[in-house]
Amino acid sequence: TATTEIYTQAFVGSVRCVQETGIIVSIISLVSSECRLDLLSPIANLTSGDIVRIDPTKLSTDFSAFISEKIIATAVNVKVKLHKVLQYRRVLPEFLSEDKSVYTLKVGNVTRDTQVTFEYCMKPISQLALMADVDLAVQKKFPFQAQIEYKSLDGKKCVKVITQFQEFTEKIEESKQGVNMNVVQTHSLRSAAEIAQRGNYEESSRSIEQYAQLASNPTEKKKFKNATVPFQKAVMRQKQTGSNAQCDEMTIQMNK
Repeated sequence: TATTEIYTQAFVGSVRCVQETGIIVSIISLVSSECRLDLLSPIANLTSGDIVRIDPTKLSTDFSAFISEKIIATAVNVKVKLHKVLQYRRVLPEFLSEDKSVYTLKVGNVTRDTQVTFEYCMKPISQLALMADVDLAVQKKFPFQAQIEYKSLDGKKCVKVITQFQEFTEKIEESKQGVNMNVVQTHSLRSAAEIAQRGNYEESSRSIEQYAQLASNPTEKKKFKNATVPFQKAVMRQKQTGSNAQCDEMTIQMNK
């Protein structure tokens, strides 16, 4: 409702004031309950908090594990630069610059388990044809650079720059070798949850299947699919019932 959204905006405004202090705001709900996590999630996102659902019968053990994470840096901003022939995909325009080749994200507080994932692809042929200084026939690898600005726990402002070159291939099976399916799983659930929250349930399920094709062997593919089953069931239940509890499950996956 409009009233609920006003309260949510008020919470978000308050949280912005403590972003730089290293305070993490996390949201805890109980399994099988409905609490509109989709409206509350921005509060956790702004401080890199978690959104979890805890089984009431295991409250003491689950809660202890939940609060054990320690902040390792605050005020974290990440900028990832691609080669100019590449562009990001499935990323909101407000996070992109330099013709979709630079991704900038304000992360906030981080723990050792914090992950930032993204997708990229080649730019359209029409754009590549205008790049006279690039010859893809002889190009064997592309540079990637991550620039991480953060504040250490003792208050120092720091910058870390990581540059790596990644070889590319036109052979699909060759490209699958060495793919970290744990990272793919995290990213695929976030992406599929965003799609499902827009009401595109079939597209959400198709996207999971597309990511599964990145597995290098049947065992990895089966492991990936098994890990995504609970989410896909939640999507189907949301489609059939419109339950806020299922919407909450999708919000949790999107914010992992």
